[in-house]
Amino acid sequence: MAYTPEFAEKVIDNGLQQYRDLQNLFRSEQSKFGYFIISLTVSSIAFTVYQTTDEALNIYHSLLGVAIITWGLSVYFGISSIMHTNTLVFHSSEYYAIGFNFKNKKYNKTEVYKLLQEKRKVIDEIKDQYTISGQWQM
Repeated sequence: MAYTPEFAEKVIDNGLQQYRDLQNLFRSEQSKFGYFIISLTVSSIAFTVYQTTDEALNIYHSLLGVAIITWGLSVYFGISSIMHTNTLVFHSSEYYAIGFNFKNKKYNKTEVYKLLQEKRKVIDEIKDQYTISGQWQM
């Protein structure tokens, strides 16, 4: 997609509604993050309480170790994915806010074009990181 001044004007025209939608999505993702951390804490406490028995360590506990390691990896990639989603949505909303501010005459077209290009570069970098963490989470 070519990022031309005409494209900047198109972003400006659609900017306000897109900005509001992205802000709502950002708030939704933040609440998902909070609930994920809460459920993670509760499940780890329940797991610890359940596993604290007077058993001696034997070979069968190695499967438990593998389960804990894979659980840890899942938690890491899950949190990473949620953080990348929040960052991506935040920068996307800023992307549309640039156009909205231009509509209110705070920037000229050349500045908007440069700001949109810079913000798009940041969004593309975050998108690549998000893709990697999302693939490993699944």
